[in-house]
Amino acid sequence: MREIKFRARYSLESFSDKLEKGFVYFTLGDKFDGNLLVSKGVYVAFSTAQEYINQRDMNNKEIYEGDIANYEGVIGWGNHLIEWKEHGFYYMNFPLTKENIKGLKIEITGNNCENPELLEEK
Repeated sequence: MREIKFRARYSLESFSDKLEKGFVYFTLGDKFDGNLLVSKGVYVAFSTAQEYINQRDMNNKEIYEGDIANYEGVIGWGNHLIEWKEHGFYYMNFPLTKENIKGLKIEITGNNCENPELLEEK
């Protein structure tokens, strides 16, 4: 059965006046308050939620929508965004289904929230 879970970006002003940033991970069972998600005591805008695609990269790291991945083995592919398109999750124009991802050497190198510079053309 498919595991349905998400992550969302948050930033909080701490008592030390430092801005704390990170991700909070949640499932569909967590509570919502208007358009804000309440999970583990952290409020985040639901619009920043990124879905787990139920696949792992070559290092066994969970892959989420919004992750930036690199495909080892094809020169010139470089870093590209994992994104939702009409019928599923894609890396470039390649569907990331359970059957397709086996044997692929996709490695998560960052995400679009924390590492947007990875998507910049060199």
